[in-house]
Amino acid sequence: VDNNETLRVSRSGGADPEGNQPGDLYVTIR
Repeated sequence: VDNNETLRVSRSGGADPEGNQPGDLYVTIR
């Protein structure tokens, strides 16, 4: 993993307030 690289983790984001599936989580390495 390099500096300023963004990783996407599918369906690991915050829960949807309406009860739908959670979104994707984006992590930026600095």
